[in-house]
Amino acid sequence: MMNKTEKGNKFELDYHIDHNGEVMPFCSMLGCFEQICYFELRKVSDVNPWIYFCDNLNLGIENGNAHVMTTEVRDRYQKAERWVIEENHFEKISSLIAQEGEVALRTAFNYVPNYTWSEEGKEGLHTAHMTYVIGEDADGYYIVDSPTNFLNIETIRHKDNPSIVKIPKQNFAEAFEKYCEICKVRFSNLYEAEGEVDYLKEILKETVEWYHMEPEGDTVVGRKALLYMLEQCDAGGVDLFLPFFMYYLMVSRRLLLKRGMNLCSSRIENRGGAMEYLDRSIGYWTEIKELSFAHLYDHKKVEGEVRGLMGPLMENEDRLMESLEKIIHE
Repeated sequence: MMNKTEKGNKFELDYHIDHNGEVMPFCSMLGCFEQICYFELRKVSDVNPWIYFCDNLNLGIENGNAHVMTTEVRDRYQKAERWVIEENHFEKISSLIAQEGEVALRTAFNYVPNYTWSEEGKEGLHTAHMTYVIGEDADGYYIVDSPTNFLNIETIRHKDNPSIVKIPKQNFAEAFEKYCEICKVRFSNLYEAEGEVDYLKEILKETVEWYHMEPEGDTVVGRKALLYMLEQCDAGGVDLFLPFFMYYLMVSRRLLLKRGMNLCSSRIENRGGAMEYLDRSIGYWTEIKELSFAHLYDHKKVEGEVRGLMGPLMENEDRLMESLEKIIHE
């Protein structure tokens, strides 16, 4: 294990971008909360993040809304604590930063003028995102976030670290009145390097189980979610293809698993067939991701093209899950 001082000053570390201005590819494969977990994890551990952040490959659909499932395997290693702040936002956030160190912030980002979502309108609250607050001074927050989320980033970028921006606190005032939540995530009892394969197999075991899960209420998961997608294509249900980032994560999860399995290749005997089906799965979901992008930003009707992919995709996912099950039981 390493402590903070061994890891370096938080204002000097690389986050989404290195000091040469190059994008860090690993961060781009994670959702916003997972990115924050990664930054916290590397403070205290040298476990391989390509393996640790492998996760459930399954699609979930609840009340017609699609999302990517997560396993419960990491729950034993990481714990999140949350505070919803309803008044005196700046004072309470300052107190939490002083007590807890770096924290995650969730707010109505479409009411923060520095974020791209502020251009999308105010008809709802964009609270799906989380950003990483690593410090503050009297008038601003020092924030780590994907540079693609900011408008006019050069006007707020830290002069010595391209991964950090400073946003005036006052720019959050209206957003905080809409919603304000602070979260911290910490790690304990992490497995050692020799436990990587067992950890990965636990992820795969839960993934296979969820793929075959029966519907519960208004929620369908795994293969049943794919069948729901097929039905929606036939019915012209285009709203299912609006959450582009969700399909982006479906591809990223598979890329993470591919890298994780390659890193464990000498310790996994039956990976050959799985890698073949995994590569095909990456291809199919990449096509769907690109169609989702075209639907969201170009208003293209895509359900017919997605429908044409669903048959071979489902057949391949069946074979993929069968091959992953062999790895679990080897």
